[in-house]
Amino acid sequence: LNKNSTLTILDIGAGLCNYYPESVKDSKHKYIAYDLSKDMKKNLEARGILIFQADINKDKLKLEDKSIDLIICSHLIEHLQNPTNLINEIERLLSNSGVLLIKTPDIRSVKWNFYNDFTHITPYSQSSLIQQIQSEELKVLNCFSTTLYLDFAKRIFKRNPLNPFNIIFYIVGIYTFYFRKDMRELLCIAKKNII
Repeated sequence: LNKNSTLTILDIGAGLCNYYPESVKDSKHKYIAYDLSKDMKKNLEARGILIFQADINKDKLKLEDKSIDLIICSHLIEHLQNPTNLINEIERLLSNSGVLLIKTPDIRSVKWNFYNDFTHITPYSQSSLIQQIQSEELKVLNCFSTTLYLDFAKRIFKRNPLNPFNIIFYIVGIYTFYFRKDMRELLCIAKKNII
């Protein structure tokens, strides 16, 4: 896509829409969120995000086929009794050039800590997540174990390496990556498999 493209972005299991800018009211892109809860509706609408309610375990999302350029599913799939419905909806909604970004705890690292959240149902390893996502319609481009803190810390450290706060945050990021295995997550990136 070129820099003048207008993207339609969907966050499924959105919660606070942490991956979206604080306000998208003046954006040329279209930001959509789906969540089981409607608690954040006013907050997200005030930011310019279109928010809808659905149960992705069973519901078909009310969006047109191949209408989404980027789908984000962060820490959702492990909560689902029927992840197949989620994958089917992703396959249906993703445009031919679309990209999926999906995150879930890395069970090989977090081990029993996975169940500290009583709403967690299905744990994933790198290979089981790839198997869940990859299909005739979706091709996994990359899947790796990381921590949110290290990725974020690297970005802010690059912007201003002399800021003492950024140095401390970078150290925390390295610490969580190497020593806090219970905080590791899988990040999988996939796209439409165009044959």
